[in-house]
Amino acid sequence: MRKLAIRCGLVIVLIILGIFLFIIGKEHIVFIDNLELTVEGVTYTAEASYEVWVDGEKIGRTTLAPGRRNAAYVSGPRHRIELQEIKDGEPVGERIKKDFKIATGTAEVIINIPALVAGSESFIYTAE
Repeated sequence: MRKLAIRCGLVIVLIILGIFLFIIGKEHIVFIDNLELTVEGVTYTAEASYEVWVDGEKIGRTTLAPGRRNAAYVSGPRHRIELQEIKDGEPVGERIKKDFKIATGTAEVIINIPALVAGSESFIYTAE
């Protein structure tokens, strides 16, 4: 009886470990748009170029100009995006930092930079 209880406990621990590893290892595609976006009647216009980092890694070789899109591949549910405006090849102003979560069942999300800079909570949405 004791042997059976130990084996059942071990199976349960392995199942929980498998679920945990699946969640933290799930890869998502994050599209980063520097495009105009209209949400609930409010239009966010892309006017500046930005350098973008997701989870500390720079996205793309150059700055993300207005009207452009780039992508990042991330693993796990919690992430941080940082961006800094670029004018004449030089960074200006403070870095904007925002933490966000991605649900396990979501494969792709889109982050809109003009909405993020404006402080909108609608800066992130799922790709359809």
